Amino acid sequence: MCEVSGSLQLCSCSGDIDNLKHYWVLYRFIQGKKHIVIGMVLPPYFIDPVVDDLNREQLLLLLNEGNAFDFDITLNKKDRLVISFGIGNANSERINYGFTYHNNSWQQLEYDPLEWRWNHEETEKGKIKNALKRKREKEQFK
Repeated sequence: MCEVSGSLQLCSCSGDIDNLKHYWVLYRFIQGKKHIVIGMVLPPYFIDPVVDDLNREQLLLLLNEGNAFDFDITLNKKDRLVISFGIGNANSERINYGFTYHNNSWQQLEYDPLEWRWNHEETEKGKIKNALKRKREKEQFK
């Protein structure tokens, strides 16, 4: 199982993120937007709950230290950020971590791709460098 790297960096990039294995998307709150999206979301790829908790803690730490982005970014209250990791070979096998910006810090928020579009719009996106670190083989099978 893979864990989030302590040297993870959210990079700006232009173009399509659909073919990237690991990417991030920033959503900006739009006052008055009420775009209801209805559908069915596929459940996320299974991840060990212990590793999942470690990943959430590591991501929150990196985001709140203020050096996760490779460019200067101005954040607003109610901004949302999804950090998405491709696991395995299929692009549909993804683990997504959601965050919301409130009181000058990031907080965890469950990522719901349909609900997030109701009042928010994508404003920034990019590739994740140094995304994951692999556990040493001996540790994996303890």
